[in-house]
Amino acid sequence: MQNKATEKTEHKKRVDRIVFIYHFYLLKYNDADAIDKALDIFKYDFDNEQIKILEIFVKQRRAAESYISQFISKKWKWDRLEPLIKAILINSTIEITNNLVEKAISINEAVIICKDYSHHESAPMVNAILDKVKPITRKK
Repeated sequence: MQNKATEKTEHKKRVDRIVFIYHFYLLKYNDADAIDKALDIFKYDFDNEQIKILEIFVKQRRAAESYISQFISKKWKWDRLEPLIKAILINSTIEITNNLVEKAISINEAVIICKDYSHHESAPMVNAILDKVKPITRKK
């Protein structure tokens, strides 16, 4: 267990997951070995919670891409988006639809990460798309 001095913030964990998803898109991992490959090649320091979220990503990725695509401008297609923007959108969509984080927090974090690591012009688009994403109520 990490001590307080080395414990990662939720923001840092989110950035790490987005970097993993970014590599997934950039290096065109296949779903079956994506997590093992990332852990082996990039030596990510993911805790159990992060690995659980990445497993959800691998399982729900295609459905999430399709879901997000309906909110993208008619002039654009999912395939035209930068891998980093895809990673930010997918991470937040997984968080929101699986009720892992409050929607407002996830969107705010996505916009901050977008401004920090991508073009500032992408932030309003990311905000607008994620604003349309709805949490999914799962039957127990």
